[in-house]
Amino acid sequence: SLVENAFKHGASKSREKAFVRVEAHLQDSCFTFRVINSVPPAVSSPSHCTTGGVGIVNTRKRLDLLYPQKHHLTLIPDEHLFTAELTLNL
Repeated sequence: SLVENAFKHGASKSREKAFVRVEAHLQDSCFTFRVINSVPPAVSSPSHCTTGGVGIVNTRKRLDLLYPQKHHLTLIPDEHLFTAELTLNL
């Protein structure tokens, strides 16, 4: 859902210089998954950018069930970028 949101709310709404970058890293027992996307210039920062809409709320619920106390999901809105970073302790 993090990658889907990057396209749905970011890249697909911009016609110029839109991008989505997906990064995944595993070091020891820590897995980090990061999705960074461009934000269209006309989009203001909606209140759900740090808490999330339905898709992010459902993702948080699934993480709570699958990785209780072993995950951290951070949403970082910016004027030009939106970053979603998930860390799992495996």
